Amino acid sequence: MISYLLNPRRERDSVIKKEKEGSMMKKIQILVARVSIVLILVILCFMALFTRPVAAQSKVFEWVYQCPWPALDTSWDPVSLALIESIEKVTQGQVKIKAYNSAAFVSFSEQHNAISKGVIQAGISTGSILLGTLPVASIASNLPLGWNSEEDYQDILHNYGLLELERNNYAKLNLYLLGEVYSGAYVLAGNFPMEKLSDFKGKKMRLLGLVLGNLMKKVGVSPVTMPGTDVYMALKLGTIDGCSYTLPEFETMKFKEVVKYMLWPPVSTSVHYDVVVNLNSWKELGPDLQKKVQQAFDVIQPTVVTRFRKMEADAFQKVKDYGVQVVKFSDTDIQDFRNKATEVWQELGEKDPETKKAVDMIINYNKSHKK
Repeated sequence: MISYLLNPRRERDSVIKKEKEGSMMKKIQILVARVSIVLILVILCFMALFTRPVAAQSKVFEWVYQCPWPALDTSWDPVSLALIESIEKVTQGQVKIKAYNSAAFVSFSEQHNAISKGVIQAGISTGSILLGTLPVASIASNLPLGWNSEEDYQDILHNYGLLELERNNYAKLNLYLLGEVYSGAYVLAGNFPMEKLSDFKGKKMRLLGLVLGNLMKKVGVSPVTMPGTDVYMALKLGTIDGCSYTLPEFETMKFKEVVKYMLWPPVSTSVHYDVVVNLNSWKELGPDLQKKVQQAFDVIQPTVVTRFRKMEADAFQKVKDYGVQVVKFSDTDIQDFRNKATEVWQELGEKDPETKKAVDMIINYNKSHKK
């Protein structure tokens, strides 16, 4: 009170100064608070952008994969082993596959159904087995005398709509068709001369798929169904007179020891395995992993074809060296055989509109390319 009376102006200035300092501190505190909030929001945004995907990408999907045929079959090596290695490599271990052969989980005839229900997640088989439930699958994977080369087939598959047609139909069975992979050229062989179509009349043969079976019925053959593991003894004992198989299997499964004749060129220049995945399991992967798994399948195709062709060339030479006679049809019989094949395709197309679409694609392709 005394100081105020002695120097009132100085005391007032001091009070004003303190008020200004207090106001400045409040502004600084507000500014610091706002900056802190901005920093926290920035950090949260970074966490949202980067932390969540890393967590999702770290998830590992474990699949069981079945090959219904034995380890000596080409569906196992080179195809299945190469595919599984490729998938695990391209996905960097995010998709891990336990693979089994020789129908370890379910029978050959039940495999598609088991994958559809999620009993196993993936597998390799043949669309031929689906002729009763999904006939277009049989046509698309194995059409006797349907195309002249693997290159023609891949052209029809990818550039003429056949793969898209197949995938749409497989989806009806809760299956995703990863793709069709080359399984070799199928030849007819047996213990009887087969230089003429008439030579086949009355013979019993174990054949690949009902389409080929229907074709061979038109020349008098009685198709016989049996496991591939029984074919060797059936030929040796005369239970059947002939069979259709890929060339490498005449070497690996020793069929060259129990046949005397082989018809050339092959009745099916390129037949295919279908590789399918349970549709729910496929969707669970998400777009990024789906793309990688598809890439892993696509990337093995050239390698598989190259390896198959070397195996085919080696086996063909060994079959001839063993003493099996390689025979051919006359031009007249070749044309007659082709006409009968076209009849079979069209008969199947008349029973199912989706199959007719596939048959028309192939016929139109052959006409436009003068095949």
